[in-house]
Amino acid sequence: MSKHNHTKKHRLRPVCVHGLPKDFALGVDTGQINLLALKPMKTLLALLFDWLIIGLVIWFASRLEDWIVTSFAVVIIAGRQQALGILVHEAAHYRVYPSKRINDVISNCFMAFPLLLTTSSYRKSHMAHHLYLNTDRDPDWFRKKDRAEWKVPTSRGRLFWIILREGLGFGVWTIGKILMNYTGKEQKTPGPADSESRDRFRLVQLIYWVAILSLVFLLHGGMLFLTYWVVPLLFVLPVILKVRSLAEHFGLERQSDLDHSRNYFDNIVWLFLLAPHNANYHLDHHLFPMVPFYNLPKLHRILAQHTSYADGAHSNASMLSFRARSLLADLIEDER
Repeated sequence: MSKHNHTKKHRLRPVCVHGLPKDFALGVDTGQINLLALKPMKTLLALLFDWLIIGLVIWFASRLEDWIVTSFAVVIIAGRQQALGILVHEAAHYRVYPSKRINDVISNCFMAFPLLLTTSSYRKSHMAHHLYLNTDRDPDWFRKKDRAEWKVPTSRGRLFWIILREGLGFGVWTIGKILMNYTGKEQKTPGPADSESRDRFRLVQLIYWVAILSLVFLLHGGMLFLTYWVVPLLFVLPVILKVRSLAEHFGLERQSDLDHSRNYFDNIVWLFLLAPHNANYHLDHHLFPMVPFYNLPKLHRILAQHTSYADGAHSNASMLSFRARSLLADLIEDER
């Protein structure tokens, strides 16, 4: 095979081209990096980092026993729960490990089960989201499109209430609705094979949680578990998920595939809390969903060199500030 043919074979094309030239493609091997190459160690180190932060924060806060420190700890842990969710998303695309079985075992044991999810159920819903983005066949869009809380742009006061109320108990309902969606409760009745597989995973998940809770109470850690896992999961994580969901697919023109989603940027603190593991490159992810999270910044730099992308891509320079080109400017009526 000639060198020319070998190069032509290895081209990376976006899954959407409305807004890009029809023959738009990138070289897979660009700048001595294969954009699609899986590097499991990078994902495992990210996973280890998330759990290490959770463990250290619990240890530090529980020793000080100060309500202010505890409050900060709960927020930080909710941010890492969000980070684990992002890694579940990577596993849904089979971007964690080359072996699909090992990919799902790692994801379920260390990412999905702790968040009351299963990787396979999330994958089924998420693949439909990619295939039918922002249409009635997109489960995420269909679940949100007619609800008043997702009608943006809106007033500044209403937007802040929509976000902050998630931490006042409404988030418990939000988490419940998400779990129902990802476990198929709100989708069409599955066939026998799907039902059997889902029941098997529920049994495995039940055994997992029985083992975890038994260990927690054996070690007399019930209060620690409630304070530093359940409270962040039910009262802070929903606030973070609301902001991220708004950032990813709302307040957009939807005139082409380059503005059905957005990239958004901010300082390291906000990104650490609200968009870990490069989740802020969401438009780029929808264009090239098989690029793993650690290669998204490289992908973005390459895309930015193309005029059609640079001119048409929806990108926000900040999230929660009121300066020009911020996410808030897209979501608040008087800021547009």
